[in-house]
Amino acid sequence: MIRGLARRIRANILVGFFLTVPIVATILIFNFLFDLATGWLPATIMPEMRSTWAGQLLLQIITLFAILLACGLVGLLTRNILGRHLFRFSDTLLARIPVIKGIYVSVRQISESLFTQRKTLFKEVVMVEYPRKGLHS
Repeated sequence: MIRGLARRIRANILVGFFLTVPIVATILIFNFLFDLATGWLPATIMPEMRSTWAGQLLLQIITLFAILLACGLVGLLTRNILGRHLFRFSDTLLARIPVIKGIYVSVRQISESLFTQRKTLFKEVVMVEYPRKGLHS
């Protein structure tokens, strides 16, 4: 009886752990990205706003909206003909710089694979002969 109770308790703890870890990880990653995106302002800018918690949050929200606005403007510019040429030029330029090339190309490929349409991702099911002759996967 005690052994069964211990198993149920252990199972409940494991289920609770596996359900809360993704949520906590998502919150931590979002918080890290939010701080990374909005925490780059120097401390000399508006020091009186930074002294309070509400002022700092307001400053971060304003910075976040400015970043979103800048991304929207870059997207708008890129969607017209001149913007496409500038984007291609900057893409080839960044892909040629030795140290930046590895990082930039990797991030670009990851973002392209994440943001492509999912309809074209899986078109058909196929069976291949793998891992050895006579076995199909």
